[in-house]
Amino acid sequence: MSLPETRTLLPPTPSVRPQDDQSCDRDIVPRIDTPPASIVSRPKGWKPRSLSTPVLVAVNILTLLLAAIIEVLAQRSQARKGLAKAPTVNDIPQYAIISYRYLPNIVAVLFSLLWNWINLDVKRIQPWVELSKPGGATAQDSILLDYPSDFIAVAPFRAAKRQHWAVFLSGSIMVLVFWVLTPLQTALFGTSVATHTRPVTVTQRSELLPPDKQLQDLRFLHRAYAIGWMNNSYPPFTTPEYALLPYYVDDVAFSGPNKNWTSNTTKLWAEVDCSPVEYRNTGNKTDDGELVYQFSADDCFADVNLDPNNTEISLYYRDSRYLDYVDAMNWNCSSQSDDHNSALVVWSQKLNTSSTNSQEFNITALQCHLSFRKQAILATVTSQNLLPVNNDIKPRSESMNLTSSEFNSTSYKESLPTYSVPVTSGSATQDITDIQSPDFFIPNSGFSSSSAIFLQYGIVSYNESADLLSEPLQLESLVRSVHQKFFSLSIADKLRNDTNPTDDACISTFNMTGIVISRVLALIVEVLLVLIAVATCFITYHLKSSPNNLVAAPGSIHHLIDIAHNSRMVSKLFWSMDTADDKYLARNLQGYKFQLAINPVLNRNELVTTGGRLELSDEQQDSANTSYYEAVKPLVRLSIHTRME
Repeated sequence: MSLPETRTLLPPTPSVRPQDDQSCDRDIVPRIDTPPASIVSRPKGWKPRSLSTPVLVAVNILTLLLAAIIEVLAQRSQARKGLAKAPTVNDIPQYAIISYRYLPNIVAVLFSLLWNWINLDVKRIQPWVELSKPGGATAQDSILLDYPSDFIAVAPFRAAKRQHWAVFLSGSIMVLVFWVLTPLQTALFGTSVATHTRPVTVTQRSELLPPDKQLQDLRFLHRAYAIGWMNNSYPPFTTPEYALLPYYVDDVAFSGPNKNWTSNTTKLWAEVDCSPVEYRNTGNKTDDGELVYQFSADDCFADVNLDPNNTEISLYYRDSRYLDYVDAMNWNCSSQSDDHNSALVVWSQKLNTSSTNSQEFNITALQCHLSFRKQAILATVTSQNLLPVNNDIKPRSESMNLTSSEFNSTSYKESLPTYSVPVTSGSATQDITDIQSPDFFIPNSGFSSSSAIFLQYGIVSYNESADLLSEPLQLESLVRSVHQKFFSLSIADKLRNDTNPTDDACISTFNMTGIVISRVLALIVEVLLVLIAVATCFITYHLKSSPNNLVAAPGSIHHLIDIAHNSRMVSKLFWSMDTADDKYLARNLQGYKFQLAINPVLNRNELVTTGGRLELSDEQQDSANTSYYEAVKPLVRLSIHTRME
């Protein structure tokens, strides 16, 4: 639309209705004729400094810079699994703690203050932009606008309804900054524990001694007793089920709490498989009145004496070793292939415990075969106490039996506490187990004190009812746990060190606590900042291309009055509205259009009307006449005037 030519809107001075005697006298000040005002719209009028193009461009660059900083920090946090990493939260540097807790809040507050400044100026200048348009604007869309006093969430909707797009965009930005961006900024940073890995070097490994060096050793029994009865912990690289060939990393920097070492090694363990055994009451009795039961399986057999006077549960363990002084108690196997790796296990309890004449027993009998296995694995141990992490064991090959060239099973089995072996010390007969360790009896366990010492090592950690062991699977599990415990504890005494290992690869895994940035929240904040930057560009373009006839800042009531007073027609229109309220103004200014003109000679603004009825109605005139208070002369002035007369 082309701009209208410059024209003069100077109507003749309106006639003033004579006042009656009851109205107050008014001094009539003569009006000085002024040059005509120009109403040609121009885009380069006065603007607040916050709405100047350099400031808005700088704000736009700052917004994009904030988005870029958040993206860089988010990517570094994700790639490094945290910023300012430390072993624990308390070890994070204090400056980093202060930065992530308070700096986002400070930035968010400063950013919101900056946009609050811009938003208020956009709302403040919008009426003048409307008045500067060709043809002017209605009173409702210009002089009656009051965007700064609107609620922050309502202003964008009111502006969109009037198509005031600069106010709509700045108001929408304020809603995003106050109610979305600021809370997200404060929740963007946090602390988290992340797992890190780093390659290290194995400086020492251990391997099994040659079989001829694996001599009989009872130290593993002492360890088992200390663990079961005194709650000691297991040695390094040892668990109740298996043992690992040890490996060591000679690097203090990577040792400590919450750190693990992962490397190739060999897993060693004992395997037990049990099957049912047939039994019968032979009808024979010993001199002590014990009943003789015979047990048999395959080519193995044994006689076990059961005491009918014992009402407690008894456990018996007999292996196939040949010992001449206990030959009658052996689990005798004729097969040469057995290699003394099988044993008889019996659980027994008298059926009728209340009757002394009862000769029947509830019996569970198993034949258990013992084997020793190995497997190449990738294992993980804690660097602090070198205990294996069960969940991080990964097989590297199939398991296989330990051969006689690797493990001396005979020496090991001879160390097992299978029997109470009598020895002579002077004239007294003693039990070798009594010499090796204190009494193995476990009070309130439900088992007879005459139960096999071998199984007592399992009973000490057995927390279930003794009756449950009558189930074959439960009894097999008990035997397996004892064998695995003894075997894994015995490995520590059958090792030698290799200080030049061929495989020195190892991975150190450790936890570090660091400051992290939520990737989802970071992405949301970045999108919002980009939207704000785009909206800022539109605001800059809109303000730069919109007409603006302001000569100076309308920053005071005096300046606003001057703009209206400079136009005679507007003065006439507002003459009856000196004491009008908002509703009165909105009702009586309907149909009027106003435009901001420029007096080029006096370099001042004038508010002119481009439509509407300039004559006052009788109602408006009466309102104008009665809207003023009647003048009252001061008492002092009255007394002075009387004296002068």
